[in-house]
Amino acid sequence: MNRVGTKLRCSYVLRHKSHLISRNVSDVHHRGQPTVTQLLRTKAGVHLTKAILGCTGVLLSASVANTVMAAENEETPAAPAPVGDSPVVVEAAATVIAEEKPDTSSSVPIEEKQEAPAPSLPEEKQETPAPTEEVPAPTGEAPTPTADAQDTSASAPAPAEAESAPVVEEVVKDDVVKKADLLYDEMKYEDIYNLLHPHAEEKNDEILWRLGRATYEKAKAAPADSQKVLYKEALGYVEAALSLNDNNFAVHKWMSILIDYVYGYEGNKARISQSYNVKHHMEKACELNPTDGTSRYLLGYWYYTIAEIPWYQRKIASLIFATPPSGTYQDALDQCLHAEKLEPNFYSKNLLMIGKCYEKLGNREEAIVYIRKVKEYLIKTADDRESVDEATQLLKKFGVV
Repeated sequence: MNRVGTKLRCSYVLRHKSHLISRNVSDVHHRGQPTVTQLLRTKAGVHLTKAILGCTGVLLSASVANTVMAAENEETPAAPAPVGDSPVVVEAAATVIAEEKPDTSSSVPIEEKQEAPAPSLPEEKQETPAPTEEVPAPTGEAPTPTADAQDTSASAPAPAEAESAPVVEEVVKDDVVKKADLLYDEMKYEDIYNLLHPHAEEKNDEILWRLGRATYEKAKAAPADSQKVLYKEALGYVEAALSLNDNNFAVHKWMSILIDYVYGYEGNKARISQSYNVKHHMEKACELNPTDGTSRYLLGYWYYTIAEIPWYQRKIASLIFATPPSGTYQDALDQCLHAEKLEPNFYSKNLLMIGKCYEKLGNREEAIVYIRKVKEYLIKTADDRESVDEATQLLKKFGVV
């Protein structure tokens, strides 16, 4: 008989013979916890032992056999049968089986000494269930917040204050920019410089290009030996603005102006070498803000300057570029007329440029019309003064009062 069959048979006997066994145990059990020997001296012990021997075919030792035989000759008064199986009987049977060793001389061999491996459990039963209670984090480490904790922290006032800080900072910067623009209309360039310079290290392209513009205006009014340094300083501010925002049309506009001024101090060759770079920024400014008249004027001025280059400078340009920059008076006139259409009478130098282009193209009549406008222009800036003076000289040249 194999081990599995033995276990099944023992289970059957213990379960279905318990009503015979338990009657004779209650009197012993009533007097206290019985020992194995006491159980064996009862008829219950006899029935149990025989049942086990019948299941397993194991021979008992002599001491156990004598105890069983003595118990058979004794008479134990019957007791009322308890309901259900007696746990003491089951425990005693297990003890007997554990204490008794099988006799190797038995004719019934014990076939397998090693039990078969237990079947694998399903994957979902092998997983350790998550604890229902949270384990506190070790000292010094913040516990991972749950969803509720995150919601609570989100509603706390501290983060709200932190979020409001950048908003307040932006409002302050906007106020600085607005004040700088008002000062520019009043042509108080030194005040603009003093207002914006403390913010020079801040990463704000709107502040930086305005600081560059104010520095440029300072340079124009400064002594000749200081202008070069100030123009370079101004270019540095605008280059910083460009690194922050490549899509700001005003940054590109002032890049074109300041590159031309800075490299103009280095000589004609240096200035010509930057001609394409200057044009690129002018065209980018026009692209980003098609309604800005100043950007169109600058592009017209670039074409006029290229058209004015004498033959020896063109030779220099041919040495620097495979294809030297080219431009005509007509190109310049088209851009300046476009600027005037966008913003009529917005800049005295644009009116003057239109008159000069007409004159170069042989249309003196139209040239005089625009040059007269310049002479009558209300002077507000140094540029206006220069334009009016030049217009007056041109009219004299044309013989017009």
